[in-house]
Amino acid sequence: MATMKQLIVGFKPRTRRSDCLKLHKKMKTRLINEIKEMGIHVVTVPNNELRSCLSNYASSRDVLFVEEDHLIQVEPVTNTTALSSLEKVRSTVATNDPLLESQWGLAIVNAQGAWELARVSPISARIAILDTGVNHDHPDLRER
Repeated sequence: MATMKQLIVGFKPRTRRSDCLKLHKKMKTRLINEIKEMGIHVVTVPNNELRSCLSNYASSRDVLFVEEDHLIQVEPVTNTTALSSLEKVRSTVATNDPLLESQWGLAIVNAQGAWELARVSPISARIAILDTGVNHDHPDLRER
């Protein structure tokens, strides 16, 4: 049996689910997960078909993006110098901004609560950055 890979396929807004499923069938991939609110499907594809599926999905008029799914693991910080510098930063980050109250995004994600947790246990903090690219056509970025 061929080794399987996973692809993350983002569909354009208002693409019908039935059209998405037809495309998966045409590509001979299997839908294994879906984030309906974002129009994202995770599909499996045989390793030997990975490049052609990436290319074929990318050329579909209904697809906004397609990329290989990767799992990345980061080793914990054990360098005591890095940890001590983190202590210095952590003690000042949460409270030294005079405009902190006007930064509504920090309140929504409960940044203050996260900073309090970080003060308790800096080693247990885990950070994930998920990036699916930049929409250069977004009104905020058009002029840049």
